[in-house]
Order: sequence, then C-alpha cells, then structure tokens
Amino acid sequence: VSDSTSGGIVTTAGVLTITGVTAVEQYYCKATWNGNEVKSANVYLSVLDITGSTTTVWGVHSKVVDFNCQSGALLKSNANGDPYLVNGQKIYAGAVISWEFFDTSDSSWKSTDTNNRFTVKTSAVRSDGVRVSPISLRDLQDSDNGMKVRCNIAYQPDLSNNLYGGTVTSGDLVLKIATITSFTSSKTDPIVGETITLTCTATGETAPTFSFTTRGKGTFDTTYFDLVKAATVTTDGTTHTAEYTTKTITVNSMRGGQVVDCSADYGRARKATKEITVTTYFDCGATTVKSFNRVGNGATITPTDLGGGSLKQTITCPSNSESTRYELKTQSNSGAEITCTKETGK
Repeated sequence: VSDSTSGGIVTTAGVLTITGVTAVEQYYCKATWNGNEVKSANVYLSVLDITGSTTTVWGVHSKVVDFNCQSGALLKSNANGDPYLVNGQKIYAGAVISWEFFDTSDSSWKSTDTNNRFTVKTSAVRSDGVRVSPISLRDLQDSDNGMKVRCNIAYQPDLSNNLYGGTVTSGDLVLKIATITSFTSSKTDPIVGETITLTCTATGETAPTFSFTTRGKGTFDTTYFDLVKAATVTTDGTTHTAEYTTKTITVNSMRGGQVVDCSADYGRARKATKEITVTTYFDCGATTVKSFNRVGNGATITPTDLGGGSLKQTITCPSNSESTRYELKTQSNSGAEITCTKETGK
C-alpha cells in the first residue's frame, strides 16, 4: 500500500500480488476510513492453462501417430465464460508451443527438434476458444512403446490487455504400441489327424480384427488343415486373445512344414503380423506292417511307441520245446526289429 498527496487529497494505492494461481477467481478492492467504506466493482481473473491432452496414444509399428495438447486461448471477462471484448472483438492470447520427449538413454527431457521423426503441426483455435496443438511421430518402432512426450505452452505477454504471460507444461503423454505379443500353437509338430489350437495375443486400445492364414494363400489352406472351430476373441483390458482350432489332415514334413500367419488389423491400414511353422508328421500307428511270419506259429510281434508318431515293432520266436526248436530268420527286406519314423511313415 502506498499513499500520495496532491492538492490536499490523499490517494492510497493497494497492489495485490497472487502467486501459484490455479483457479478462476473474482476480486474487489475495499477502502475503509473513520467507519466509512467504499468497494470497487469486481475484477475477474482469467486463468489460462492446459485444458486437455491425449494422455495415452496407440500406434502400430512403422505407422504414424498424433499427440495433441489443448490449452485456453480466449481471454474471458467473467465466470460465465463470456469473451473479453475490445472494440467488439474477441481477444486471444498469443502462445509459442514447444514439445519435448523423454530420452531413456540418459533419463532427460529433450526437444523434439532433436529427433527428425517428430513433426510439429500448426495449432488451431476452436470455436470454444481452445487452442489445439498437434505433433506427429512417424516410423513407429516396437522400442517406442512407453515413450513419453509433453507440451509447453508459453503464453506471450500482452500488457495492453492485462495479460502477463507465463509457461505451463502438460503432464506426460504416453505412446503405446499396438502389436501381436505372442502367437503359439498347442503343438507345432503334430502327427496327421491331430487337432491343434492356434492362440494369438495382441495389445490395443480396442480389439483388432484377427485373421489366420497360411503363407502364400491369403486364406487357411484346406489341403493341409480342416477347420474345427473358427476364431473366438476374448478381451482383458487392452489385451486381446484369439483362438483358432484346426485339424491336420495331410503330412507336410517333406516340404519343411507350413507357415501360418496371424494378423491383427487395427483399421486405417494399420496391421500387425506374426508367424509360426506347423510341421505335420506321419502317424506310424496307422501304418500297416507286413510280416513273413505264418499266422499261428507262436511268434509274438511287440509294438513300442517311440513318441511323436514313430513306432518300433519287434518279432520274438516262441520258446523251444522238447520236440520243437525255433530260429529267427531274416532276409534283405526283413528284420527281427523294424522302425517306422514319423518323418517317412515307413
């Protein structure tokens, strides 16, 4: 408070300084003396700040993603939100927008100007007086998952309209990469005739459209597989899982197996793909074994399951008696023990 006297009139001036302003308020000045008082009209304090942002943004590998900050731009004259007018014209606060990203290599915030994958776009003021300031990031990589960016709104002083300026900084805007996190088969080396379940798990803000195809076909090849159950999708938060059940009907081990793709389509030409190889083998248990042994002579043929579709069979002569002696004889195309492998089926 300061006083000055001129022509016998004492003028008292009071100055109120407010720090850390966070809310819109109205103020008035009141002077009292000798039991008398006089009060000014209300003065409205219009606080400009960041009003919103894309706190979490989802993107897909190799594509482009946009972040944006929203901040107040229109000066207002009262708590009802009426615009502050000068000569009938709305007054907007000038601002310089800058962006930063968090560099995990040295745990520091850096200007996006140092990374040429970022492009700062022109801000636009909406009809409601909110300035929208966008930035894009191109050529997304899986390693970008969890990247943090933030915007700085530097309001420029405009003393003719009682705008004193200052800088506000947004909270973290976080990038999430939508992708297929795993693609597995209940069995990657089935024997022909077995049923397998393909499980594809992907992340995303919403569930993508899943599809299962065989390499080079664009569809699921019915030459080697028969549909048992079409894909079903379950969602837990931002994790989405599709299951597809099929039966192997033809051996493909001789051609190195069959590549199977899972695709997660997020729309707008954004797609993630992962592949596995399913190799179907022969079932030696279903193979007919020829024997030169006469039926009823007492010899025993014993099968031994070697696992995975392979099978070993052994012929054993009966025990000798007082009147009979047994001897195992083999030829070039026979043996006392034969093995059928899943790779050859014989």
